[in-house]
Amino acid sequence: MKPIDFGAIPVPAYLFLLFSIIAIVLELVFCFRENELGRKVAKCFCVGCLALMALAWHPEAWLIYVGAIFGTIGDAFLLKKHKVWPMVLGTAAFLIGHGFYIACYATLVSFEWWVYVALSVFYVLFLVIAYIPMHKIIKEGHMAFGATLYFGALVLDFLFAVFACFFGGFDYLFLAALGGVCFIVSDCFLVYTSFVKDVKRRDFYIMSTYWLAELLIILSLSFTYSISI
Repeated sequence: MKPIDFGAIPVPAYLFLLFSIIAIVLELVFCFRENELGRKVAKCFCVGCLALMALAWHPEAWLIYVGAIFGTIGDAFLLKKHKVWPMVLGTAAFLIGHGFYIACYATLVSFEWWVYVALSVFYVLFLVIAYIPMHKIIKEGHMAFGATLYFGALVLDFLFAVFACFFGGFDYLFLAALGGVCFIVSDCFLVYTSFVKDVKRRDFYIMSTYWLAELLIILSLSFTYSISI
């Protein structure tokens, strides 16, 4: 495996990474202190910074930063997560973002044909099996179906990262798989606290795993792109 030449990474990437870490730390402090105004102000800067970092790092690798941009759009809609349509539109934006991440895995790694078939079958089966328990948690049928579509894409993103580790041979892709786990944990906790039982400092637990997920996935794809070109 070709090692990364850190000297070749542009300075803006370091700067935006630093800025994003600062933004994330501020966001988590506001979440822990349950400062709603500060949390909402800082929230959209975090993944937006990561998107700009990816853009400055590899402008030609548009699948990475466009996926992050849709994450930022989702964050903006979920500022009003207790209203139906902002939650629906935010979830749709996140789903599209995961689609871009999955497409990025497919461009970086040459998968065997059966991987696409197996994961497509898995996604369909997931929709059929997961809808019933999801509907019991989220009473509205259209929202339950949308959540099932989203969680299917979330798990699919994780599985693509796992397969990419095996087929790609890139050491950095395991970070994306770990990010996928963090995404699943974050959104499961979001659904639980939104529709089952709320808990104190819910946003701190949701956002800490969410920011870690986005950071790991974007860094993993950016590093992998660096050693693949």
